Amino acid sequence: MILAMKLISLAFDLDSGAVRGVPNFFHYGGYLFHVGSVLFGPWLSYQDYKSALNQPSERIFVSSSLCRHCKLKNKRIFFIFYSHVFFFV
Repeated sequence: MILAMKLISLAFDLDSGAVRGVPNFFHYGGYLFHVGSVLFGPWLSYQDYKSALNQPSERIFVSSSLCRHCKLKNKRIFFIFYSHVFFFV
């Protein structure tokens, strides 16, 4: 259902002139199968999808928060392992 909505939305955007030219196969495939909206939505227009990809500040924030999360997870695993191994010795 979401895929049909995206196809119709792109057709309307092309007709109204909101999107310049037909996107190539890979860009359109990325729009159709975007992880954030492929199964349950929310539905995004192609123009919103392209503008979301072109915001470098968001990518930096996501990557820095992901790195921070991974570092904290590694610390937690280390201390859980440390407490379990040396508690019984």
